Amino acid sequence: MRAFRRIFTGVSTILAPFGFAAGWLILTQRTEQGPNAGWSLSHVLFLLGVLLFIPAIAGFSRLINKTKPGAADIGKGLAQIGLLALTGQFAIDLAVGQLANDAPGLSSMLGTVYASPLIMLSFQITAILFYVGLFMLTLVSIRLGIVPQWAGILTIIGIIGVVGGSFSNLSITILLGFVVLGVGLAPIGLEIFRQPDGQM
Repeated sequence: MRAFRRIFTGVSTILAPFGFAAGWLILTQRTEQGPNAGWSLSHVLFLLGVLLFIPAIAGFSRLINKTKPGAADIGKGLAQIGLLALTGQFAIDLAVGQLANDAPGLSSMLGTVYASPLIMLSFQITAILFYVGLFMLTLVSIRLGIVPQWAGILTIIGIIGVVGGSFSNLSITILLGFVVLGVGLAPIGLEIFRQPDGQM
C-alpha cells in the first residue's frame, strides 16, 4: 500500500502541470469562442490537474519535512488552500459553460459571477496561494539540496510565467509556464520514487 502511494505521488507530481498545460492548449486552439466542447474539456483537464497536484504537494512537503517541518507545513497549507480555490473557480467556469448559450452569454454570466467581491476573493485571489505555497516549497528544497538547482530554477520560472500570464491574460504564457513547471517538477517526482516506502 505504501509503495502504491509513493508511486502514485511521484507520477502525480510529474503529470499534474501537464494536465494544466493540455487544458490551456485546448483552450487557446479553439476555433470558436464560447461554451463549446473545447471549453468543457479544457476545464475538466484543469480539474484533473488540481486533483493530481493534491498528492504532489503532499509528497513534496514530506521531502522537506524531514529537515524543515515548519516550512513544509506552511508551504503545504498555502498550496492546499490555493488548490481548493482553483477547484471552485474551475467548477464555476465549467458550470457556467454548460448554462450559457453562446460566447456573449458566457462572458456576461462569468462577469456577473465574478463581480461579487466574495467570489472574487474566495476563488480568483485566494487561488494565488497555491503558487505562493509551491514557490515556498521550491525555495526550501533548493536550499536543502533536495532537488537539482536547475530543476528548482525551472519550477520558479514556470510559476512566474503562469502567474504573470494570468494577470496579463496571456494564455500562451500560461501554457508555456505550465510546461516549464512540469519539466522543473519532474526531478521532484523522481526523488519521491526513490524514497523508502515508510517515509512517503
